[in-house]
Amino acid sequence: MLNETEKLSFITHVLEIMREDMGSLFYSFDKKFYIICNDVFAWGCADLEEITTENINILEECYKIDEIYGDILFCARMRKMRPQNAFYNMMKDNKIKQLLDECGPERAAKFGNPEERK
Repeated sequence: MLNETEKLSFITHVLEIMREDMGSLFYSFDKKFYIICNDVFAWGCADLEEITTENINILEECYKIDEIYGDILFCARMRKMRPQNAFYNMMKDNKIKQLLDECGPERAAKFGNPEERK
């Protein structure tokens, strides 16, 4: 359990990391931060990945690697899972695709991942 000073430090750290990408940040009634990753891992699915004191260093590292897809890289690393193929197919950056590939095994096209990867 965090004391009040540690909570404030954590909140400040999250906001500093996310300052350029607040659109993917979600703060809930349970007083937790999440990254919104709707439709990234499964087609037609609303989804969140929690930011904790244990994984905030991974979030920070992901945003240092890529300012645009840092949020998705974080979620993929936490889940040890690649995004669905439709997400890959809309991306142009091969560097980030390679990093996402390292997060988990290739995914076959099926329910929740309806497209073949191009």
